[in-house]
Amino acid sequence: MKQHGRFALLIGILALGLAVGVGGTAWAKSKKKAVEEKPVEPPKPVWPSPLDPGLFDSVFKELPFGKERGTFLDALKALFEEQLKPVLRATLDPRERDILKGKMDKTFEDVKNSYVEFAGKGSSYAVSVISGEFAESAGEALYKYVWSNNAAYFFFSGNVLWKLFICSQTEADYPGLLVKLATRYGDPLEIQYRDEEKTQPMRAVWRDTTFELVVEPPEGIFVCSRLRWEFLPARAAVEQMRKTASDKGAGGTATDDILKDIQEDNTGNDPNVLDKIIEKKKQKDQK
Repeated sequence: MKQHGRFALLIGILALGLAVGVGGTAWAKSKKKAVEEKPVEPPKPVWPSPLDPGLFDSVFKELPFGKERGTFLDALKALFEEQLKPVLRATLDPRERDILKGKMDKTFEDVKNSYVEFAGKGSSYAVSVISGEFAESAGEALYKYVWSNNAAYFFFSGNVLWKLFICSQTEADYPGLLVKLATRYGDPLEIQYRDEEKTQPMRAVWRDTTFELVVEPPEGIFVCSRLRWEFLPARAAVEQMRKTASDKGAGGTATDDILKDIQEDNTGNDPNVLDKIIEKKKQKDQK
């Protein structure tokens, strides 16, 4: 009986050890699996970004991307004033200083007065260099700043700044513009060419965790090079708002409806199609 009792005890101990061992192994595997399946957090935006638009032109230095319109306007006015300081220091005539200050104030007021909301009612931007840069009825708007032969468009979605688009005519040589940008931002991550010999670049892309910068040459009737900074932390929200608008039967780029009308009129191959697009747009605006 004693031996039988010892044997039963031994069996019990072995069974307990086996259960603990199996349970421990399962627990270890479960823990390892949980570690392996933990989602990897995307890299956080860097501020100021190595791709900051201010490196291209100091008037756009550290714009408040992701912030609301009032903050943007305050920051832009401060940047204008900063640009004017060295000019004022070099100007001894008080009257001339007042004139310069007045011009700066006028420029800033022009920016404020340029505000447009894309509420589905059509706008003067329906046929323009930025016609594909916004969606109607998706909570989007912009301010415009013009200087020399250039224009900057500050795009907002849900009342926050998310994109800067510059139409630049200061560089007639597009490859030369890419070289200038490479000296400021390093080599682009991507370059697309029009030809197999890779002598005619048509699109260059820079990207970090804060911005995606896309640069394209003049095309068609638009004679400026196009530079587009998108604030990546805001992109998902913009896309969601556009999808929501689209699901409701709104949204789409500004020219979608007009182009659809043109196509339905079977004028898609007409050499005067641009004139007809503009005429369609005028007719819609008059309704």
